[in-house]
Formats: sequence, structure tokens, C-alpha cells
Amino acid sequence: MAESSVTPKVEQEEVISVCLRSAREYGEKGLHEEAINVLKAALTIEPDNTEVLTTLAFAYFQLKKYDDALPHLQRAHQLDPSDLNAVSGIGNAFAYTSRWEDAIEQIGTLYPLHQGEALKLFRNVFVGFNNRLFNRLIEVSSKYSNEE
Repeated sequence: MAESSVTPKVEQEEVISVCLRSAREYGEKGLHEEAINVLKAALTIEPDNTEVLTTLAFAYFQLKKYDDALPHLQRAHQLDPSDLNAVSGIGNAFAYTSRWEDAIEQIGTLYPLHQGEALKLFRNVFVGFNNRLFNRLIEVSSKYSNEE
């Protein structure tokens, strides 16, 4: 009787492993939608698997669907607050969507556990913010220079 309760768990882990491997192979080929579909199927089997959640989020990142990635990263972070991929992914998702205050707040949660990674992420957010600000300045100044 005990064997039957162990077998489904082992089979589940094997299915999740195959899904992750398949999703990574799809991702390497640029087939991110296919990777997303495989990972969503894996979540129906094991909805609290942080590796599946973060891998799914990063597949969304490849398609620049940061808002779609965010709930999966937040769930992974909720399940494992020390998961560096989830925490930095949340910070990046906020930064990519120009939610600078949220990005900085998220980086602040990362700092006590991973100071080096937090500083690196902060630099990336700062550079991203400055680049967008600079691009906006160029855009506005071009508008006024064209009016002359």
C-alpha cells in the first residue's frame, strides 16, 4: 500500500523534470509560447513548484510580458523568500515596466540576504531609469527643435 502512495509522487517529479527540460529546449529555440504552455501544464500537476514558477516567469520575460511574469515570481517568492531568482525577477519586472519605486522596494528586500546581487540589480535599475529618462529628454527636445 505504501508503494502506491510513493509511485505517484515519483511519477509527478519525473513529469515535472521532463516539462522543465522541454521548456528549456523550447526556450533555446526561441519557442517561448510553447515553453509557457508546457510550464503551465506542469503547474497543474505541482502548482507550488518554485522552479517551474520562475522558469515560466522568465519565459514571459523573453516575450517582454513582464506583467504576466510577475504573479508567478511573486508566488515563488511567497513560497521561498530566499529564492534569488524570484526576488531579482520581481525587481526586474517592476523596472522593465517603469515601476521604479516598486523595483527599489523589492531590491530592499533582497539586500539583507544577497547584498552583492541587490547592488548589481540596483545598478541595473538605476541605469535603466537613467536611459529611459535620457531617451525621453531626447524625444522632448527633438519635438521642440522640429518646431523651429
